[in-house]
Amino acid sequence: MRVFAHDYPKRLAEAREAITMGDDKRLQRAAHGLRGEVGMLGAKRAYLLAERLETKGCEGHAEGALRVLQELERELQRVVLFFDHAGGETAV
Repeated sequence: MRVFAHDYPKRLAEAREAITMGDDKRLQRAAHGLRGEVGMLGAKRAYLLAERLETKGCEGHAEGALRVLQELERELQRVVLFFDHAGGETAV
């Protein structure tokens, strides 16, 4: 969890930049990585949001991707806080 808490902001920034640049393949890769990581954590809602973001990249539909990314950011903050309160596992 510590590694994820440290690294996920970089993946989110990569996804945001991909959206800004209109780089669907890069968006797909960033979202795919996030989806795999949150899947291992058991964060179902974050997983579904990352999957939606990945799908937008796969289909070349950047419209709406920023909104999904913002939802995913909020959800990932909740996930990290949950693990932090559950035992300090995210202390970096």
